[in-house]
This record gives sequence, structure tokens and C-alpha cells, in this order.
Amino acid sequence: KTLALLFKMTNQVNVSAVVEKMLYHLKHSNDQYLRADLVSKISELAERFAPSNEWYLQTLNTIFEEAGDLCKREASHNLIRLLSEGTGEESVDIELKKFAVRTYIDLCQKPLLNDTLVQIMCWVLGEYAYLEETIELEDVASALCDLIERPFNQQETRTYILSAIIKLIAQIGECPEQVREIAIKFCMSQSVDLQQRCAQLLALAEDMETAQAVLPVDASYEEFDVDSSLRFLDGFVQKALQNGARQYVSPENRTSKMSSLSEIGHHKETHSSLRFDAYERHDPYDSSRLSSNTPSSAHLSSHVHESHLGSTSETLGTSSLNQSSSSSETLGLKVAKKRWGDEGYQGPTTSLTSPPQQHSFSQPITSASGSSYSSPSIPSAVASSSSSS
Repeated sequence: KTLALLFKMTNQVNVSAVVEKMLYHLKHSNDQYLRADLVSKISELAERFAPSNEWYLQTLNTIFEEAGDLCKREASHNLIRLLSEGTGEESVDIELKKFAVRTYIDLCQKPLLNDTLVQIMCWVLGEYAYLEETIELEDVASALCDLIERPFNQQETRTYILSAIIKLIAQIGECPEQVREIAIKFCMSQSVDLQQRCAQLLALAEDMETAQAVLPVDASYEEFDVDSSLRFLDGFVQKALQNGARQYVSPENRTSKMSSLSEIGHHKETHSSLRFDAYERHDPYDSSRLSSNTPSSAHLSSHVHESHLGSTSETLGTSSLNQSSSSSETLGLKVAKKRWGDEGYQGPTTSLTSPPQQHSFSQPITSASGSSYSSPSIPSAVASSSSSS
């Protein structure tokens, strides 16, 4: 609550004291919510009530150094825009850029640096290091080569460092050996962006005139014309068309062509067209579908013919099938009548060549223990065969 009250009481007179108190709590606090709130409040106060550009630069550097991961991208963009656009007074702007270069050269010596602060440092040193006469550009490039070897949380931080090195060798006019070794080393990096920048550095190192032409000094805020029609590629396009390449179709023509194809596909369905309307709803209880999927009577009769019931079952199945074939709109589930009940099989008796003999029981036989049992009588046919044997 005290910090919130100080934030509301801040003005151009007491902004330095209030921000200093907030920076103290930012350095010594471990509460992430409080730190994020302090970063937001300090950035806003520095934007509104900065007594000087140097104070504003130092304040933002402290925020980036202490809690760079909690800073918004707008804070770093505002600082870079201040340095690139300036205030309108050339002498004041040059002094501010020199002050930023000296500040960031000293920060390069610190062992632990936040990724956001390193990215800002590399942009400033690549653009304005030449303004400081007391610092050699070779020393700046060497410091950046040492800096790129450190571990970073963001992979793009190394691309910022390498971009600053490319700008410095264009200003120097030659490629130092340490820079060449760094470029060869990171050509095998997993980052495709870093690989591309290393390849560009090695290519520009062989042609310094081209490097100085594409990387002019202090050209970050210069306006340039963009040829949206890309007329400089007309020769390349014509050569590709002569070799059999397909003609380019503009986005407007693509839209009209797709609409015409959709109209044609509405009247005539083609094999290659895609179907975007919903499929018709499938009813699993549709009688017409079920009757069409029901096996025919010929299949059912053949199945009954091959069953264990034999010729008798064939006769029964044929008569039942004749009844089921009359109603094609229903399922053919009643192929045979019910033959089994509570008392067992109730179907017609089959006539065999020799009907089985009924077993008759003779007088009970009494065993030695006194228990009696009845022995079945042997049929005459079986008795005669056993006596002959």
C-alpha cells in the first residue's frame, strides 16, 4: 500500500527519490507478483516524469538487469526508438548515443546479463559504437565475440550479437580472425536463423564493398522505397517460364478461379472435388436397409441343407423359407418353427429304415448284499448276432 501511495504521489520533482525507493525493493524482493508490479510502475514513472534522457536510460537498464524477464517488449522498443529518433537536437542526440555506448561497454564485463538487456546492448553497439572515439571497434567486436559464448535463455539473443558483429566488420573494413572463427563455429548451430547469419557474415567478409553498401553507417532510421511489384525479378521470371515453370496467379485471380470452380462443382460433381456438406444421416433401424442386407432365401436354404438335421430339416427349412420370402420388407428371422419346449424336442419323428427297439426291463436281480436292480433285455437282432459270433 505504501508503494501504491508513492506511485500516486509521484511528480517531476520527487520522481528520482520515488523510483530509487522502488528499485531498492525490486532488487531485494523475491515476490514475483510484487516485482512485476514494481517493474510496471517504474517503467510508467520513467516514461512520464524522466528528468533527463540519461536518467531514463540508466533507470531502464537497471530494470532490464534486475528483472528483464518481467519487462514488456514496449519498454525496450521505446528505449531503442529514443536512441534512433532522438530529440531533434543533433548535439544532444549524439551525446546520448555516446553515453549509451560507454554504458553498454561497461555492462559487457558483467558475468550475468539478462537476454533483453543483451539484445539492446548489441543493437546500440552495432549502430553507434563508431561515435565513441575512445573505444576501438576491434575491441568492441572482440567483446561481442566473448559475449556470444555465454549461455542464454533465448536462442535469438545470439542472432542479435552476430548482427552487431556483422555491422562492426563493415565499419572496420576487414574481418578479424576471432570473428571468422565464431562464424565458422556457429554455422553448425541448431538455429537456422543463426546459421544463415553466419553464412552471410562469411560471404560479406570476402567482399567488403558489398558489406559496406548493404550495411551503411547510422542508417537505422533512414527511409527507403520498396518496389512492391518486384520488377527487378522480371528477367528471372521469364527465364523460369521458358524452362516450363507455371505462371504466377495473383491472390485476386485465385479467389475468382476458386469461386468459378465451386459453381461448376455445384452442378457437376467431379472426382477431385472436396465435399463440404454434411453426410446424410444414417438410420440403423431403416427397414429397407435391413431387408437389403438380409441374406437371401437361397443362402438360408443352403445353410439349412448343410445342417445336422439332414434331409428332414431341408424339407422344414424350404417350407419356412417360402413363407418368409413372401414378405420381403421384413427381416427373415422366422425361418423354422419352434421345435424345442419344456418337454424337449417337439418336431415330427423321422422314419428310419430300422426303428430303434424299445428297451424292456426284465425281473430285478438281487445281489449278494440284498440290493436289487433290473437288467435291460437284449433285442432279438442283437442276441442273434451275438449267439452266431
